[in-house]
Amino acid sequence: MINEAITQLINYAEKNGIIEKADRYYAANRVIEVLGLDEYEPSENAPEKEIHEILSVMCDYAVAKGLIEDGVVFRDLFDTKIMGAIMPRPSEVIAKFNALYEKSPK
Repeated sequence: MINEAITQLINYAEKNGIIEKADRYYAANRVIEVLGLDEYEPSENAPEKEIHEILSVMCDYAVAKGLIEDGVVFRDLFDTKIMGAIMPRPSEVIAKFNALYEKSPK
């Protein structure tokens, strides 16, 4: 189930322009590290889900594995950590913003 959630998260990130296709393995490895996994097997037919559903599965996993306590604050902090693992670096965001701004300030 956690492998499917990781695949869903990476698919979501690529579909929504958070990562590029070339970043898939890097992003997956960062998420694997946050989850404390030793291995990951991508799920080929992972159904598309909303981001809150994906993060909920990951938080449930973290609680079950003793990575976090079960509480709203702990879950919020953990899903923020997961999202931080897939977000582009500030320099990348700034470069993309500047490129888009050159095309059109709107």
